[in-house]
Amino acid sequence: TPASAAGGVDTAQSVSVPIVHDDTTKPTYPVFSLFQSTDVKTVLKDSIPVYLISLYSIWDMITQRFLIAIQSKSLFVTDVETGISEPRYVWLGDMRSEVFSGDHVLVALFASIGLMVWSGGFIIFIFFVLRSYRENLMEPRIARRFGFFFTGLEPDHYYWELCVKRVDVLLVYLVTYTQFVPDIKAKLILYLVIAGTAWALHNGARPFDNRVNGLLDRLESRCLSTRFLTFALLQLLLIADAPPEVNAVVAVVLVVKNTWCFLSLAMSWAMEVFGDAPRDIASATVTAQAAAKTAAGKIKIGGSSGGTGPLACLQAIAQRFL
Repeated sequence: TPASAAGGVDTAQSVSVPIVHDDTTKPTYPVFSLFQSTDVKTVLKDSIPVYLISLYSIWDMITQRFLIAIQSKSLFVTDVETGISEPRYVWLGDMRSEVFSGDHVLVALFASIGLMVWSGGFIIFIFFVLRSYRENLMEPRIARRFGFFFTGLEPDHYYWELCVKRVDVLLVYLVTYTQFVPDIKAKLILYLVIAGTAWALHNGARPFDNRVNGLLDRLESRCLSTRFLTFALLQLLLIADAPPEVNAVVAVVLVVKNTWCFLSLAMSWAMEVFGDAPRDIASATVTAQAAAKTAAGKIKIGGSSGGTGPLACLQAIAQRFL
């Protein structure tokens, strides 16, 4: 050994091993499963997901409020002397005021700034934050803060909720609340264009992950197709001036299509929530039967599986609700 070679003196030197801290280690949140500690700074930092989700949840309501503040209606005013009728755009909040003029100027300015900062700025801000972390989105720290916006999406389509679905909603609101196209029939056509574009973009990208044979993509495509068909058939009813028989057939198709879409969503949810319940009940039944036979000294190979049919499924659903 080195010690014996040196005449009994241990010449080995102590080597310090550096400790490597792994930033990807999943942190723990012992306080209400939300906070790492009760320190005020830590609580505020760990509450970032709460702030973002809360702001995102009220995005629709506040955006609609800003748009209502500039919503107008066109009225034709006839000059008594000349007899000429001219369109006049009045604010629906106070029809004595013309839109973007007089007393409405400050209201319109505030609403316009709100639309830019809140409706557009908030979405753009979250998008650029996600874009800056696009290579590390699945790290525990990043996923906990921003996972609400990309969970269920494929990594290459992390932006889909913000840049496609939210923009889709914003375009529908703009068509609804503004006089960009004052004619009702033109609004219906734009609704159809927006619905068709969203459906085409989804089918081209299929942005959701492929779990359960791409269930999310299939359900989303079914809902978007239902939306497109609904707008198309409504235009047929309102614009084509079809006879009552055709209107009845179109109405039946609308009801059937929307009902099927709703039922498919409900069945998918039920299978997700209660899908394993009959199997769990069967396993528990077999375990109880085996325990009873063991206690009686009558263990046998085989036997009943405990039941996995409709009765077991109904029993599982009842147990879940109770």
